[in-house]
Amino acid sequence: MKRFATLAVAVMFILGAASANAANMLPNTGFENGAGTYPDGWTAWPEGDGTVVWVDDAAGAHSGSKYITMTNPQNSDRWLWPDMIPVTAGTEYTFSVWARSLTQGEPARPLANIQWYDAADTHLGGGWYWDGTDVGDDWAEDELAKLVAPAGAAKVDFNLIGTRYHGNVAGYLDTEGIAYDDVSMVPEPATLALLGLGGLGLIARRRRR
Repeated sequence: MKRFATLAVAVMFILGAASANAANMLPNTGFENGAGTYPDGWTAWPEGDGTVVWVDDAAGAHSGSKYITMTNPQNSDRWLWPDMIPVTAGTEYTFSVWARSLTQGEPARPLANIQWYDAADTHLGGGWYWDGTDVGDDWAEDELAKLVAPAGAAKVDFNLIGTRYHGNVAGYLDTEGIAYDDVSMVPEPATLALLGLGGLGLIARRRRR
């Protein structure tokens, strides 16, 4: 009995640590590292009338000293993305970001474009995502999407968007735009928890024999 209790405590400790420290799968998530036009691990599409700017300003950042701003006075998009991220089909992922409007008294709408691909880069689907809320002048965390990787998925293309309007999602910005910081993509830890509980069940059955 003592051995079972020790194993149970060990398993629950591991599960608790895994849940509390679920790995953020995106690179350079606070945009702190880099020496070029954009932070290490990220690429931007700023062509047209809008801008994508990597800002170094500790007073204006959510954390650290750096963040991204997007402006877009026209009906088009600004994009920021990392390389495609490996995923496991059937696993749920939560995509979130801290954001704020750059214009006092006017809201901005955090928006993401998320696309799934298999190992051969065949497109499996995706779409535009937002959580139904706007952000104001102060930093606020926005859960962009909670999605299950489709059957056959091996990687995901995640894009942060600055836009006035796209499709059926009204993601409006004025010329001052939106700021992004501390972006994350975190796998759901439920699968790990089920594996751990299953292991406890096996131990219990062995002791009853």
